[in-house]
Amino acid sequence: MGCLLAWLHIALPAVAALSTTLGVRVTPAKTAEDLRQAAQAFAVAFWGDEVSDESLRSELVRQHQRDMDERYGELVGARRLSSRLLVARDESGGILGLVGCELAVVDASKCCVFPRKRGEAIFNDALAAMGGRQRNELRKASLPVLAEALLPASACVMPVLSNLAVLPAGRRKGMGRTLCTEVEAVVRGWTEREGQPMQLLLQVEANNEPARALYSSLGFSELWTQSDAEASKIVEGRLTAGTTTLITMAKDL
Repeated sequence: MGCLLAWLHIALPAVAALSTTLGVRVTPAKTAEDLRQAAQAFAVAFWGDEVSDESLRSELVRQHQRDMDERYGELVGARRLSSRLLVARDESGGILGLVGCELAVVDASKCCVFPRKRGEAIFNDALAAMGGRQRNELRKASLPVLAEALLPASACVMPVLSNLAVLPAGRRKGMGRTLCTEVEAVVRGWTEREGQPMQLLLQVEANNEPARALYSSLGFSELWTQSDAEASKIVEGRLTAGTTTLITMAKDL
């Protein structure tokens, strides 16, 4: 696995354009309202007709918004792991699709991609365990230096594609493929800047065959499978905690 030890803050493109024939623009979500709208769109795209009860739909939106706030929202204090949510909108401003890109701590020995909050905590805990002199030496260090000094030998920081969703109005138009390409373009920009090989990761449920087929066609291959990953499920009209089989895939860029 090619690990990324690259940057502390890198600006992503402010605006990226999809094919003009689609009349679509892709822009980064910047505000709490952007994330709220993205959470609503994600709930529609992910759950579809499975949810007819309005209270359940509202609960799902709140859950997705909490997840997006954690992944893409601003944090209080220092932020080491950059992230960005890209939203595709039609000419009237309606959301057609979305996709995220985030830096995550990855531990291949544990087959684990840590969520952003946990990744930040790994850095903070390691710093807290150091003496004052060591912490001062690392105070202004870049992310590559911090990762080298603080992460276990089996862990590194890598870019992860996340939250890909296409709404019904954007389907069968190549939207999913194009959104993935938008993320790849961002990560390739990082690769060129750092001058080192890089892999882009993603995680997908094993039973999501259309998504797996899309990712395979884009050049992603399986790295590992986790059979007991946490997942929300709808059982008899109620949202419950369950498990799912999650496949981690990677693509060299």
